[in-house]
Amino acid sequence: MKLGKFISTAIAALALSAAAQAQPITGGISFSDGFDNLPGAGSSTVVSGYGFVDVGSFVTAQSCSGAFGGCPVAGAFASNFTVGANGVYYSYGGFTFTVTSVTSTGGVGLVCISGQCTDSRNFLANGTVSGNGLDPSEFLLNWTAQGNCTESGPGTGLCGSNITASWSASITATGRPVLIPEPGTLALLGLGLAALGFSRRKEA
Repeated sequence: MKLGKFISTAIAALALSAAAQAQPITGGISFSDGFDNLPGAGSSTVVSGYGFVDVGSFVTAQSCSGAFGGCPVAGAFASNFTVGANGVYYSYGGFTFTVTSVTSTGGVGLVCISGQCTDSRNFLANGTVSGNGLDPSEFLLNWTAQGNCTESGPGTGLCGSNITASWSASITATGRPVLIPEPGTLALLGLGLAALGFSRRKEA
């Protein structure tokens, strides 16, 4: 009976500990900027050919909401998203973002009309955001780029000059908590499991 009460108490303590961590990060950030590196004349793409994204290391947020309110003047943004890669890190306003998956959602190859060409590239990413004393939360990132150039000649479908590109990104912290037990919680869980194992040995 005492053992059963102990296990019940441990489970209740775990529940209280989980309830105490009930402030996941919510809010959004919008970024936009240009590229550090772009293809040269003669290229058949501006941004649509990228298997990774090469953007500036520091950008300024255009708008922030929720936990990200206030929009710091500048923040570090991930300089490379490799398609399908994990473990990309960046920080902004005291928050640390860890990208756990990046998926290419396609784009449009270079299309030239009346001597002016455009293309696009899109990525989706998700991961975990933490910091500023709040509980870690899942986040979603939608990234898109648009390229432009002047066609090298009629019907070539290649860039000749005026090669430019820009990108924009929106991050949304969903508020869905990421379960990362604290050491005390893990200790209580370990005690509960140990007591349960001891009880089973006694019954055997």
